[in-house]
Amino acid sequence: ILMALMAAQRYPFNRFRSTTNPALLFILLSGVSLIKAPEIALSLFELVRMMICFLVYFVVANYILYERPSSTLVAGCVTASLMLEAGMGILQYFHEGPLGLSFFGEMEIDESALQLQQQISRAGGLMGHPNALAALILLLFPIAALTCILAPGWKLRFMALLATVLSM
Repeated sequence: ILMALMAAQRYPFNRFRSTTNPALLFILLSGVSLIKAPEIALSLFELVRMMICFLVYFVVANYILYERPSSTLVAGCVTASLMLEAGMGILQYFHEGPLGLSFFGEMEIDESALQLQQQISRAGGLMGHPNALAALILLLFPIAALTCILAPGWKLRFMALLATVLSM
């Protein structure tokens, strides 16, 4: 959506050669490696995910370059997403299972495939998998903690503090 809005307003796109060229080379080499992949469908899925992530990076980087949003807007979006994901993870953990939000990416781990004797309980939030939730919290937690200390307004500081506490 953001890319369509930027194209409609005819922004000049910056290529960011220092990061774009290596990323495109990596995606190209990943595409070539499909020849030797044992699971072609899974490898193709991961290749498409890499291309989508690169496209999102490219569009967001251009948006930040030309629109120059305030740092409080960026920090607010980061802490709000961290609060949402951590809150969903806490709800899943105490509910001991999925909340029925598969439309938003929630998935249920198949315990019969793991062949374990005991019950496991891992929250995945809306990321789809517990490891993906942990990776997101690992990336966003320091940003929320620093926002809690350095934010200019008390509302953003309180929101960042809440996000930090929820993600612990």
